[in-house]
Amino acid sequence: MLNIRDATEKDIKIIKLLEDRAFLQDAYDVEMLLTAILESEGMSVIAEYDGEPAGYSIAIGMKERKADIESICVDPGFRGKGIGMGLLTAIEQKMMERGFTESVLEVREHNRSAIALYEKAGYIHVKILHNFYEGEFEGSRDAIRMKKILR
Repeated sequence: MLNIRDATEKDIKIIKLLEDRAFLQDAYDVEMLLTAILESEGMSVIAEYDGEPAGYSIAIGMKERKADIESICVDPGFRGKGIGMGLLTAIEQKMMERGFTESVLEVREHNRSAIALYEKAGYIHVKILHNFYEGEFEGSRDAIRMKKILR
């Protein structure tokens, strides 16, 4: 059973472990993750599946009532169970509760499963960001910026 709750500073070790399992390159370091969780405009949730940590999401509020999803992370062993959509829905709900009206994110241009998830949730492609990532994935460092108007 899926349970999604607010993430706190106490969850940082679990979040870092999930990050390292899911992202073999360009994983966020503990300091960045902790900063995002503690940021005054930060929002974060953690997913547990049958009591086990399965994923997390972090977003940070920006200007003009926009919020940027910094990361949606699902442990590879828990993929295909609806956790990504659950995390996306939960973090968008937090955005709306805080008065944000638009969600933006960046995703690697070849990350087809993530792009499909975002499109299914109503995100649209805004533009390509060349050399956005430090490391390459399938021969590219480019990202796609996507956005969604929150209702």
